[in-house]
Amino acid sequence: MRDYNLMRNMLVFISNGGERALNDFCHFGDVHSVREELSRLRGEGLIDSDMSFEPEFNGGKVNGLTAEGKAFLRDIENDRVWELIRKTLEDSGLDISYPLLKKVCETIVERYVMSKIPKI
Repeated sequence: MRDYNLMRNMLVFISNGGERALNDFCHFGDVHSVREELSRLRGEGLIDSDMSFEPEFNGGKVNGLTAEGKAFLRDIENDRVWELIRKTLEDSGLDISYPLLKKVCETIVERYVMSKIPKI
């Protein structure tokens, strides 16, 4: 199952700018998980990268977030909202693909914001 915290933390790290090589991600944990997540983020169109791991690592770089990646990060960057999203995703026990992940996050953000509208 996808490590959603790893996904978020890597998106935040990438958003801080600068070209990133694979060894820049070593503080996130084991290399297999990092490679898998980078590959997934690239495949989902969230990061701009020429990094490839098949058939072997090509030495590419991560150049930053795509427009879609920046928009998605805005939905998940608030710690309070992220905790609601993370708990929902973990409680589901599912490894969901990006289109559904985006929809779930947008729904939670919408409900969170709507709950802040004062009653008149």
